[in-house]
Amino acid sequence: MVLEARERQTARFAGQGITVNAQLDPRLLREHVKFDERSQGMLLGARQRGLLSIRGQHRALRVARTIADLGHSEHVDARHLEKALSLRASGAVGERVAA
Repeated sequence: MVLEARERQTARFAGQGITVNAQLDPRLLREHVKFDERSQGMLLGARQRGLLSIRGQHRALRVARTIADLGHSEHVDARHLEKALSLRASGAVGERVAA
């Protein structure tokens, strides 16, 4: 499962100078992580409540993209983002963990 997710990431980023989601910068995040209104609302709510900084949002989006890859999903949806945010809140995703 993990190997397949890595292969999807490598194929997605071919020619962009990166190979995994952990290397996504803000510009590439906007390009490769599209989400619905519910997801946008979740991010906005977390930011407005002071639970998520811009950098924290970027980390959560990279983790959500990885969760989607592990689930064989081309698109990041609210379920993926919700899981990423819950991992962050539980402390399961630390500063040094690559997404």
